[in-house]
Amino acid sequence: MALSVLSKDKHSIEIFKNFTNVFDEQKIKEFLIFPSSFVKNYTLVNRSQTFYDKHKGFISVVFTLSPFLLLLIIGLIHNIYMRKEVEKDLRQRIDFDEVLLNAIESPIFFGKMKKNVIVDSNSKFCSLLKLSCKELYGKKLEDFSDNKNVRKIIKVLQKYKENEKENYEFKYFDEDMKKKVYLVKQEKFKDKKSGQEGFVTIFTDVTKEREIVVEKQRNRQFIIQQSKLAEIGEVFSSIAHQWKSPLVEITAIAQELFFIQKVVKK
Repeated sequence: MALSVLSKDKHSIEIFKNFTNVFDEQKIKEFLIFPSSFVKNYTLVNRSQTFYDKHKGFISVVFTLSPFLLLLIIGLIHNIYMRKEVEKDLRQRIDFDEVLLNAIESPIFFGKMKKNVIVDSNSKFCSLLKLSCKELYGKKLEDFSDNKNVRKIIKVLQKYKENEKENYEFKYFDEDMKKKVYLVKQEKFKDKKSGQEGFVTIFTDVTKEREIVVEKQRNRQFIIQQSKLAEIGEVFSSIAHQWKSPLVEITAIAQELFFIQKVVKK
């Protein structure tokens, strides 16, 4: 067509209405051309890949799995919340058990059967040994053999194990030098869930009961003595009654003789 125009030949201009405008996106960006300003319909070729185009497969998988991931996250959050609540309830239970254990007047301690170490105790047992509870946990009594109170408790437990069927008592003097009488009792236990075996040792304070027994014995002895004195009094009363009649008669005879002698002298 250009040659025909230059040679001044007849030519015709063909007009095509149904065609597609195609633009190279890289060139458009290079020359800063904006096809939308003069062409309505066009197609871009040699387009640069976007983030979505590069990771289309991954994004599709993420969107497919996102409901399941959301449910999993919700489940994990709920599980964490429930664990926190259980931990809170367990802590409250432990604190309650600790208060309840320390409220018991009798010294108590728990130990593991195999290792024979102390795992828990109340404050009364620590006071009995004159040691802090933190020092005792996770250790054996033999580890404190330099403490005279611990040595005494070890001897007491050894004597108790010689004959566990009989109740063993021992005397103890506290810081105020007041005598205390304790009754030793030890029982074994087994945790069904963990299968661990242990023992609990209780030193029951029977000081008041023994004082009552001693007081009863004293009262009984006093009553026996009073009854014996009463019997002796009855015996003397009986003897006095037996001597009373002869003495009255002797007195009457003596007065009669004294009166006769008076009359004879006159």
